[in-house]
Amino acid sequence: MSCKGVREAFAPKALASPCELHVREALAEPFELRGASNEALEWWGKREASLFKLPDDVDAQGVLMHPSTCGMRQIALKLMLNLTQALRFPSNVLFQAAQLFDASMPHMVQKFWSHNTELLQQVLCARAAAAWMIAAKLSADTGTAFTCFTMPSDIAIYATEFSRYLGGDIVKAEDILREELELISLFKFNVHTTTIDTWAHAYMDRFDAATGGKVLGPNLEIYKHLCSCWANMLSGQVPASAAHPPQVLALGVFGLAMVALKVLPVDAMNVDAVLADLCAGEAEQVLHMTQATIQNVRWLGSSPVMMPRQAVIPALNVATMTDVEFVFESIVKAISILRSFFMSPAQCPLPCAYNAFDDPSMVVEPTMVM
Repeated sequence: MSCKGVREAFAPKALASPCELHVREALAEPFELRGASNEALEWWGKREASLFKLPDDVDAQGVLMHPSTCGMRQIALKLMLNLTQALRFPSNVLFQAAQLFDASMPHMVQKFWSHNTELLQQVLCARAAAAWMIAAKLSADTGTAFTCFTMPSDIAIYATEFSRYLGGDIVKAEDILREELELISLFKFNVHTTTIDTWAHAYMDRFDAATGGKVLGPNLEIYKHLCSCWANMLSGQVPASAAHPPQVLALGVFGLAMVALKVLPVDAMNVDAVLADLCAGEAEQVLHMTQATIQNVRWLGSSPVMMPRQAVIPALNVATMTDVEFVFESIVKAISILRSFFMSPAQCPLPCAYNAFDDPSMVVEPTMVM
């Protein structure tokens, strides 16, 4: 779906009836208390639309999908993962940095494509390190965020290690600071991204509020954790872009969790019966593959409550601020990407579960001294 199509799908819908207006007004306070108000989601969407754009040059668009470009992104993700773990920052910093790096890739590809020059390894690593440093500065922990202003040289050591691994040159602190200024200038200070995980949790909270806590109940946090695992997989598998906006991927993750855990009957979503059965079967397979990949995780607390068929569409409309047909399309997209992940999980540089960030064995300490 094009960027324009995504914006249209999430455009504010005209109020269908006084009843719907009453429902939205009644839920305004619960949504706001959970940090997922209508205004917040609309602002996140506008900010995201301004970040993720395709290059003007059609050939440059093709370069974005080239295997070599995807390979470069994998290296950048590994560098940002290593920085997050080694410097002990929260996992959300990694995913914000990854999305900021993804948003800058069209500009970077366009620049080198127009000059017919090769993207140097040290430039790639400096850009990844700069994106991570910006995300770290924006992190909620003001104590760790403050130290970012004094550690570009430390970050440069890690970036140089990855650059040398690729056959590149040294990455200096000045290189990272220059890339940081270029990112800030490119996005006009609009550098705070909303991650797939944040979007998915917001949808889950809104759905729980819209159903009065009677459907998800004690399973809410478990469902959120499942969404987080799938968000990690999606982030490692495909770059955030105009073709794969985080909001759409999060909508797919949210809907997939609801279908896989048998909370939402798919055939109540204005979908052909054959497609509904196929989607439900695929969702169940993805859940089984997830359980096989991430050991010792119990996805269900108490027994799930199946939504009454007549309540599915109103609840989804209010929770997601879009129509159920688009929710279904997003679920299908998420299933497709996740299935490709399970075909080659070793190629994904990001940990599938959040608890992997607490594993010291995953941290690679730099070996060189500048």
